[in-house]
Amino acid sequence: MELENVREALQECDLFEDFDESQCTVLAESAQLTSYPEGRAIYAKGREADRTFGLIVSGEAEALSESGIALRTLGPGQIIGEIGAMSPQQRRTITLRAGKHTEVLEWRMDNITEQLPELVKRLKDLAWRRVSDWFE
Repeated sequence: MELENVREALQECDLFEDFDESQCTVLAESAQLTSYPEGRAIYAKGREADRTFGLIVSGEAEALSESGIALRTLGPGQIIGEIGAMSPQQRRTITLRAGKHTEVLEWRMDNITEQLPELVKRLKDLAWRRVSDWFE
């Protein structure tokens, strides 16, 4: 994915809305684009998270219950995998399946922690909000 396209994808996400040019460049240069065909697991509950999280660029990800029922659908501009990336257990907490062909920009926490500490705080806040959603 070209650098300009990555920047456009970042602008679609609230998490990055006030990032300056240099911060976007760091994110763009450290991102990896991964494609998932319809029906393929993006993340599987219980699997190692590898300290990675992602941004859905196109398509959709379905959050599945233990029995495989879609609980929520996430789309372009939404962050995925932040809970597993931030947790001490480093495990995925839910299975996400591509509802249709889906492209995800993915980052390793190791690559951004030093350069973008404010993003780490935002990811922690997002993770806590998402976890609390499950217990309401």
